[in-house]
Amino acid sequence: AGFGVKNSLEYSSDCVYGGVYSYDYRIQGDWSPQDKDRLEQSVSQVQWVSEKNGIVKKGEKRETAACTIIGEGNYLSLTDAQGEKVILPEEGGVISQKTAELLDVKVGDGVQVRILGSSQKFEIKISNIVTVPAPQGIFLSQEAWEKTGNVFDGDSALTGSLNPKEWDSWQIISLKEQQSKFAEFSRALTIIFVMLIGASLLLGSVILYNLGMLSFVERYREYATMKVLGFYAGEIRGMGIRDWFLTSIPGWAAGSVLGFWFLRFITGLVSMKSFVFFPKLDLKWYLLISLISLIGSLGINLSVSLRA
Repeated sequence: AGFGVKNSLEYSSDCVYGGVYSYDYRIQGDWSPQDKDRLEQSVSQVQWVSEKNGIVKKGEKRETAACTIIGEGNYLSLTDAQGEKVILPEEGGVISQKTAELLDVKVGDGVQVRILGSSQKFEIKISNIVTVPAPQGIFLSQEAWEKTGNVFDGDSALTGSLNPKEWDSWQIISLKEQQSKFAEFSRALTIIFVMLIGASLLLGSVILYNLGMLSFVERYREYATMKVLGFYAGEIRGMGIRDWFLTSIPGWAAGSVLGFWFLRFITGLVSMKSFVFFPKLDLKWYLLISLISLIGSLGINLSVSLRA
């Protein structure tokens, strides 16, 4: 869990900053038509995005969720469960997986949306479910938003290269800054990861040693009888290694399955309505953990069998 939770945090961050969002700078403010024209003339590409909080309702279920309206551009992209890029429809919209689970929404269902601060309600037909850590909620294209009778204001501008000094009176944040802040958050939790890893190694060693001693005690008379019959100590230890192999390999396989399930449980537990952590464990860490477990188990088995 220690290695897996750390990997999950880093993987989810990479999915958002560099996956969902690929801009260099994000500029927020109350844009006038003149300001928008000036920005569009000063950079090669701008994608306008508007983010609003609203009430999303299906039947008796309702959730407060983000409603993200996305203008034309390539700085914000969404993917489905198969990793395929999702193209927003000109009518209706898509919903994030977490919000869909909370509202029990499936593809083809309709949901009712009301933006906070407005009394207007409108229906959105869900054409797809996107799998992204954040943002969670409803996603609409600019065309679909305007067809509901709303006006697209585009309060956030996503851009590539930009001279921040020309816009220092605006609220500007770079993608690198957001990645750095998330990395600081992850580093702040390092002590927790270290404690989890240390506790798991200590607990595993104690349990394996106690099980080894219990097995030795149960088979002590059997070992003594084998010595009387002429078996060498090496042959007895060889039988112990065989027993270790027959029990440890199935235990390692079952532990791997349960470990991944536990990682999914932990990431689901720390996930929020606005940010979902995806379970992830790098292959190198999985192999290292497996190697430590198997070698540690074998070492304890040999140390116990030396008493034979």
